[in-house]
Amino acid sequence: MISFALSDALLHIDINVYGKVDSGTFNHADEAQGYLAAHKLALSPYGQAARLSDKTDDTLYMRHFKAIRSAVTSGLRVTGNAPTNSGVAANNAGLCYPFFPRFPF
Repeated sequence: MISFALSDALLHIDINVYGKVDSGTFNHADEAQGYLAAHKLALSPYGQAARLSDKTDDTLYMRHFKAIRSAVTSGLRVTGNAPTNSGVAANNAGLCYPFFPRFPF
């Protein structure tokens, strides 16, 4: 049952986004696969104790999976001042802006 849950979870993880599973280096694919499989097992009748509430399908495992998914899919962000048309940073300290590289043309 556990190996089926791991195989099923792997179908929902894009290795182009999370990294290669079992590559020998740290990546988020192995971690995400484990949390998603644990969430699927917790949804079974035998996993009722692992759920956060009897009324919902929310588990701590899904919360961790969502945090990893958010981290790998949020894109590159730069915290600080937004550049203006003149290249001088505006006074918006603390805001997050998507990073757009400035090209020399």
